[in-house]
Amino acid sequence: MQKLIIALVAMASLAAGLYFSGIMRQEIPVTARVFEPVRAVKPFELTDHNDQPLTNAYFKDKWSLIFLGYTHCPDVCPTTLAKLANVYPKLKNAGIDNVQVLFVSVDPQRDTAERLKEYTAYFNEEFTSATGFHADLFPFVRSLGLMYSMTEDTTQEDYAVGHSGSIVLVNPQGGLHAMFKPIEEIGGIPNVDMAILKTDFQTLVGRF
Repeated sequence: MQKLIIALVAMASLAAGLYFSGIMRQEIPVTARVFEPVRAVKPFELTDHNDQPLTNAYFKDKWSLIFLGYTHCPDVCPTTLAKLANVYPKLKNAGIDNVQVLFVSVDPQRDTAERLKEYTAYFNEEFTSATGFHADLFPFVRSLGLMYSMTEDTTQEDYAVGHSGSIVLVNPQGGLHAMFKPIEEIGGIPNVDMAILKTDFQTLVGRF
């Protein structure tokens, strides 16, 4: 009888462990929008800050954080890139060595490869930046679940470009994995909370 009780207790403990383990595996990060199923990023070709082609091969074996913007952006872009520069080494120190950051300019008229290289290097020399013709940018941006819009008059030097403030995560297999949305505050600059991004990122990598 005692052996039967011990066996039942062991089985109950095992079942409880499997149940709670299942809950942990199914836990969804607090802020990230997780794409289930993961969507493949459609084939694309842009030009990076070294004036070299940038294609889907860029994502191979890397976790990629992608942010849209333009170098003349007065607030959201420099703030977000500065925050990414701050969290980037923390992700690496947390054991995610295969992480990279890609800044995609949606203002090819003003953002040359030379300007992009200087701009992103200011935040972190390891960051990649790229742009392309709108005919290439629009489908690429849409495939990431993001958007941007150009003003009708781009003859003025200080024209603005509307763009998403989210950060997209592409996994090492080149799949659209998650999206980190910015926090909107009245009177403030919409930005992604990097502390939450770091926590969610680690969770996603651990479950991959």
